Amino acid sequence: MAVSSECPHCHTPNGLARKVCSKCNAKIPLSGLRYWLRFWDHDGVSKKESLGKVTLKEAKDAEQQRIVDAKSKKRVGSELTWKDLSDRYLTKLQAENASNRYTSDNRLYFERFMDYFGRDNSISETTPALIRSFRSDLRTAGLSEATCDRHLAAGKAAWNYSVDQVKN
Repeated sequence: MAVSSECPHCHTPNGLARKVCSKCNAKIPLSGLRYWLRFWDHDGVSKKESLGKVTLKEAKDAEQQRIVDAKSKKRVGSELTWKDLSDRYLTKLQAENASNRYTSDNRLYFERFMDYFGRDNSISETTPALIRSFRSDLRTAGLSEATCDRHLAAGKAAWNYSVDQVKN
């Protein structure tokens, strides 16, 4: 999220640190400005909202409130566990008549995911740092780069499929 001020002359948004407008080079006054808040909604879409002519403190307070609201919203798929994710995706593969080799490989990948992250742990608790740690542990176990990539690709495909199912 970011707060920006609007140039009173050309209405171009400028960062808070700017003293002159990036478009018209007019001096930006310290008060009486219209502020804008740029944020990403829960679907990852960039949005921009006018805060109107408020003080800088009010604009920053609005930004902090938006951050608190975003964190308190339940994320899509947050109730899914690693076991649910695995079951849904493997069922999809069987319904699509995926090859036995591909299905058995994915079953193995998900077993490793579930052993590492926990079968009944929510997938929403999985952070990028944990994924990097998982990948590192796979490499330490002697798996090749390509095999590690296949694990992550299977996890990503299952995640995308399951999130689409939850949204629908």
